[in-house]
Amino acid sequence: MKRPNAAQTYDPEECHKIFFGQDHINKEEVILTKISDSVTPEETNKMFRLEDIVDHWDYLDPSHREKNRFYTQFMVFKVCPEDLRDAIVLMCHKCKRQTSLNGMKKRKILTCPQCHADKEHDCEIVLLLELYVKDKTTLHNSKFWRVVVMMKQEDQFFGDFKLQSLWKDEDAQLKIEQLVQAMTRYNVWVKTILTK
Repeated sequence: MKRPNAAQTYDPEECHKIFFGQDHINKEEVILTKISDSVTPEETNKMFRLEDIVDHWDYLDPSHREKNRFYTQFMVFKVCPEDLRDAIVLMCHKCKRQTSLNGMKKRKILTCPQCHADKEHDCEIVLLLELYVKDKTTLHNSKFWRVVVMMKQEDQFFGDFKLQSLWKDEDAQLKIEQLVQAMTRYNVWVKTILTK
């Protein structure tokens, strides 16, 4: 690509087409999933900074601290685990450990391999992701925030996604990879409700 001189002007759509192979820049919000049906319009009126939630907790209004639901937005720079097949794990409420579903047999009641808890509500399958994010306050420095996403079967973080072993279901693995790629693209802002 020829380097333009200072007198030339850029057409942003032409640059986008050259670098990303697309004809247009999408300037509208794309809703992957709704935050929740239980979110009130009052909760989405005030946007919180991550710095306020983490570092300035004592200075927040007591009513906000009591609710513990904060509407915020951030950019995702890294997602862990790197092998997304390990994002869905077996969580044991008895011994508080997570176990990979790799090699685990499908049963009606799942058993924890560490403590052998086998009651119906002792273990459950959850999606567990760590997002390393920046909001507008930390965008120009080296500080990252760590946001943990824990999705249970009844939650709707990724829409109608069913929690199952990604080691066996390639379609589900592909869907998670596409959603993570969409979240980690440059200049994509994730709007969500966080709890502390």
